[in-house]
Amino acid sequence: MRGHLKLIVLKFLAKNPLSGYDLMKGIGQETGWKPSTGSMYPLLESLISEKLASSRKDGRRTLYQITESGRNFLEEGLKRKNEMLERHIEDLKVFESFTGKGECSIAIEMMSKLKAGKMPFRELNPELINFNENLFRIYKSENLERWKRDVRKILGEANRKLERLK
Repeated sequence: MRGHLKLIVLKFLAKNPLSGYDLMKGIGQETGWKPSTGSMYPLLESLISEKLASSRKDGRRTLYQITESGRNFLEEGLKRKNEMLERHIEDLKVFESFTGKGECSIAIEMMSKLKAGKMPFRELNPELINFNENLFRIYKSENLERWKRDVRKILGEANRKLERLK
C-alpha cells in the first residue's frame, strides 16, 4: 500500500481539496491502512514540489488540491495499474492451466473486480496478497514441476474449505 500512496493521495485530491489529516482519515477508511504523519506530510510537500498538487490556507488548516499535471499523472498511473492488473489476470489464467479449471477463479474474479473499481483495497487483505505472491514465486521457480502436485493439493484443499463457508 505504501508504494501506491502517491496515486491514492492524488485520487482523493481529484475529488476535493483536503487537509493532510482528512487525507489520512479517508485513506484509512477506504483501504484499511492509515498512513502516518511521517509519510503523509513529506509526500504532500513532494507533490507540491513536483507541481502535482498545490496548497492554500483555510483558517488554521492547509488544504491540498490536485493540479492539471497531477490529474495527468494520476490518469497515467491508473492506466498503468489497470495494465498491471490485466497482466496479473492473464498470469493467473496461465497458472490455472497448470492446476486445472477453477483453481484460480476466485483470484481472477477478485482482480477483475479490482480492475473495474468494484472492490476497495481493504478487501485485499494481507493473507490474500501473501497467498498470491507465494503462488507466483512457486510458478516462476525452478521447482515448479517438483511442487506442482503439492500446490494442486493445497489449492484444492483451500477451495474445498472455502466452499464449506457458503
